[in-house]
Amino acid sequence: MGAFGRGIEIAHQPAVLKRYAHDMAVVATLLMTVMQLLLPSKRDGWLAGAPASLTYDGTPSVVQNHFMLLCTALNTLPYGVWPFWRAGGAGGDGMHYLDVAAYPPSLMRAVWTLLRGKAPDWLRRTQAYQSGSVQELGMQTTENFVLDGEILEPGENKDFTILSGPVVSFLYA
Repeated sequence: MGAFGRGIEIAHQPAVLKRYAHDMAVVATLLMTVMQLLLPSKRDGWLAGAPASLTYDGTPSVVQNHFMLLCTALNTLPYGVWPFWRAGGAGGDGMHYLDVAAYPPSLMRAVWTLLRGKAPDWLRRTQAYQSGSVQELGMQTTENFVLDGEILEPGENKDFTILSGPVVSFLYA
């Protein structure tokens, strides 16, 4: 949700889909996103975030506008990217999430750090960046969100829950 959803909307534009293979499309989308963040006329629209009320395992998030919300049940991501961490050494069961508040401080520094799979203490201490693992993510929003690369609308009641499922293993040949 938020910036990630907007980035997926850019990636789904015909100008990107028809010109680039998958990996290059990711790079092109990232570059176009950074360009929009640098343009004063577009920056505020991105940084203001998406309004949503979230609960993590029943605990309400203190953030009301989310620059970006990422959530995955995977335990690894490609290229060493791992923007998640667990506070206080909590277990890693369930879904991993990263919730970034609107107008996050040190955004470019945080992005650079998280894309390299690191979450230093300064980032963990900043209230604008929250991460952890949950079994249940509840959301009330009117904003579109992305599920497995597809842009979805929240539906009529604007209220939904994502539950962690059973552990699945993949076999590689």
